[in-house]
Amino acid sequence: LRENKGYSGSSILWPKVAEYARNVKGIQLYYYEGWGPDKGVVNTYVCNRSPIILNTKSRPYSNGHFLVATGSSTNDTWNVNDPGGFNLSTLKSTSYLGYRKYGSTPKEPSYLTMIIHPPTGVGNIVAGQQQAVAGNDSLLSITITDPVGRELRYNAQDKTLNNSILDSLYQVEVLGSRDDNSAFVEAYVFSTGTPLEGKYKIEITARQGGVHQVSMLAYDKTGLSNLISSQITLVPGIKLLGTISYDKQQAANTTINLEAPNVSSVYLPVVTR
Repeated sequence: LRENKGYSGSSILWPKVAEYARNVKGIQLYYYEGWGPDKGVVNTYVCNRSPIILNTKSRPYSNGHFLVATGSSTNDTWNVNDPGGFNLSTLKSTSYLGYRKYGSTPKEPSYLTMIIHPPTGVGNIVAGQQQAVAGNDSLLSITITDPVGRELRYNAQDKTLNNSILDSLYQVEVLGSRDDNSAFVEAYVFSTGTPLEGKYKIEITARQGGVHQVSMLAYDKTGLSNLISSQITLVPGIKLLGTISYDKQQAANTTINLEAPNVSSVYLPVVTR
C-alpha cells in the first residue's frame, strides 16, 4: 500500500486497497461505501460468509484498532481475525465504531473522501503523556453541505452527528500507533460512495489550532482517481470555509480549496495519481 499511495498519514485510503487488489494482484475486489455503524449490515456479511472489517476502541485496544469479522459466535458476539498483538478471537457487537466493506461485484466507481489529520501531539497522544483529549472527543466541528443542500454536521463539544447526505459517513478514526497500544493517532474522515457532481461546501471550526494535514481522494465514473494532499493552518474559534468541486466525468478536474477569514487562503493543488 505504501508503494501504491494507499495511505493518508496513518489512515488507510480504503478504495486504494481494492484498486491495489485489482491492478497489482489480479483479484476482483471492490470497495463499498455506506452508512454505519449498523449491526444488521455486519450480520448480513458474516451470515453470508463474507468478511467485513471492523473498527473497535475497546479493551485491550482502547486506543483503536481494525480487525476482521468472519462469523457469528453468539447473538451479540462476532468471530474475528486479529492482526494485532493481542490475537482476539471474538468481539462483542457493542464494541465496534464502524466498518469497511468490500465485495467482488463492481458498483458505481465514483467515490469521494476527505481526511484531516491534526498536528502531532494534538489529538495524537504519545506514550508517557497525559491524554488530554479522549479518542472520540474530536478537536474539529465540521459541517459539509452537498450540491443539493443536504447537510452533515458534527459538533465536537457534545459529539453529536446529524447526517442527511445519502451513502456517506463521518468518523473520528482512532488507531493505536504502537504494538503495546500505549499511544494513538487520530484522523477525521468524511466519505461518500455516491458523490454528486458540483460543489460541496465545508465549514470547520477547531478547538485547538495548528497545521493540519488534508488529503482528498476522488474517483470518477470511469474509476480513475485523483489524490490531493496539502496542509492548512487552523486557528481556534475561527471558522475555516471551503469547497470541494467534484467532477464525476473526470477526477483530474476535482479540486478543493479552503480559506479562513483574515487568514491567507490556501489552495490545494490538483495532483493526478
